[in-house]
Amino acid sequence: MSTASKAFSIEDLRSAARHRLPQAIFDFFDGGAEDELTLDDNQAAFRRLRLLPKVLMDVSQVKTDVQLLGNAAALP
Repeated sequence: MSTASKAFSIEDLRSAARHRLPQAIFDFFDGGAEDELTLDDNQAAFRRLRLLPKVLMDVSQVKTDVQLLGNAAALP
């Protein structure tokens, strides 16, 4: 089983990458441009996301297909 399959969060993946990649390569992918303002905003927005699990619901008729650019996709 790979490290990625054991990760529970983005921070777990970052930590694994930090240990496996050379420092310069990790810094390139982990950083942002100039003052990293957009990077900070994106991370803050991601932290505000919350998942609301729905339990004890009938899922026998659930469909996950969507339309992407006019084409059917079997999964979101």
